[in-house]
Amino acid sequence: MVRKLVLRPDRYDGRWIFGDERVSGSILLQGQRRPSGKLGEVTGPTLRHTEVGFPHDDEVDVLRGWLDTNHEVVLLGVTLLHWFPGRTRMSADVALVGGEVPEDLLFTSIEFQVGGLTELAGVRPLKDVLMPHTLSEGAVFSATRGEHSVQRWITTDGDELELNFTATVDYGDWYGMAVTSAPVVRVFGEARTAQDWIGQYVQPLAEITTLATQRRQSVSWLQVRPGKDKWPVQVFTADMDQEPYNATAPDPKLMISDTHPSLIQLGPNGAVLPELLGRWRALRTDHTTFHDYLTLSHRDPLISRRSRFLAAVPALEGLHAATHGEVPAGRDDQRRAEVIDRIRALPGVQAADLDYLDQRLAPPTSYQLAYRLRALVQDDLGDELDAMITRCTSPLPDFLALQGISGPQDIWEVMATARNRIAHGRNLVPAIEQVDALARLAHTMATGMALVHLGVSDTALRAGIEHDRWSML
Repeated sequence: MVRKLVLRPDRYDGRWIFGDERVSGSILLQGQRRPSGKLGEVTGPTLRHTEVGFPHDDEVDVLRGWLDTNHEVVLLGVTLLHWFPGRTRMSADVALVGGEVPEDLLFTSIEFQVGGLTELAGVRPLKDVLMPHTLSEGAVFSATRGEHSVQRWITTDGDELELNFTATVDYGDWYGMAVTSAPVVRVFGEARTAQDWIGQYVQPLAEITTLATQRRQSVSWLQVRPGKDKWPVQVFTADMDQEPYNATAPDPKLMISDTHPSLIQLGPNGAVLPELLGRWRALRTDHTTFHDYLTLSHRDPLISRRSRFLAAVPALEGLHAATHGEVPAGRDDQRRAEVIDRIRALPGVQAADLDYLDQRLAPPTSYQLAYRLRALVQDDLGDELDAMITRCTSPLPDFLALQGISGPQDIWEVMATARNRIAHGRNLVPAIEQVDALARLAHTMATGMALVHLGVSDTALRAGIEHDRWSML
């Protein structure tokens, strides 16, 4: 274990304050599950009235208690289901467990791990390790800590942010020695709730490491403190593993390229973590649909390729629309306007007729979508990534040519038409292999655009494509 948690996941007995009563009960604290448990003889206000039947439930914002381990526990967002007198089940959004949980539920620092921190850090925790060739008397074993194994920043809000490879040394009772390191994030700042800390730092960083490694990364554990010298309070929620982990060398099979463990890396010449978090929050605020797509792998890693395609294309369309506004009129748009103008000139045509015609004669959305997709690649992605996509898609690979379209097709018209055919359930829907290829291309575009908005170079992405680790089609 790299970190000593306040409590290991398990079932714990204790007593709870419910109204004016102290009620015995138990709580199950596990990873990846909501805190849940049972209460005994509850005779609170809603149970004293005979007109209240069973089962029925209560909603409680805060429920406090003490475990038999001598830890205080506070449940937030609690649902109590009273089956009958003497039997109540409870479930909570959050459990806070520690030697002492502050009355105001405010904390001035957090400490946590999320998956992918080793890859994101961009540095090695140990500079070198000295191992003697022979175990002669006086032989020295030593390890030198890397100079960038601790990275510190000050955010624009004044928070102190740190990514540190903490070290643990095991002496083995003088019969062995081991040194292990673990990537841990610490933040110190103005007091706020655990939920605010999670929303500002913990959840965004898990989403960023998921994007960076292209594998779903979860929150390993989280502890908050009400003050620098106060005891830690462990946080239990449904999306935390409660399992610390040690740093290990990135698995070569899972690296983005032969030379890059992730798309994003910190370190001396890498991204600046506070800026990365700030731009990620800006994406969530300014481009919600695009941000939803980028976090799709974190929320639902098993989503089908077809569903991913249907999520990616509107996200790209919306990103271009929010960034660049309306598209110029195409040939079909001009034709539509000319037809309406000629009808307007006919005798007897009323305004209501023109309104009806304007609504029924839909504009050619496929042209607008194809234009936006093409413009994103040509205008917003880096020149080198644009060239790689162009080499891969122009001329259009034969297997991507859609049925029912005469004349030459380019990749953006194919992607737009395929999306509309699937979304509207029309005939001649694309084949599975076409959808798979288009989904991979759309994901490449979305990933490249994410790196642009995060201010991160696309070098790792291009290396992945060059090394055949990343498939564009």
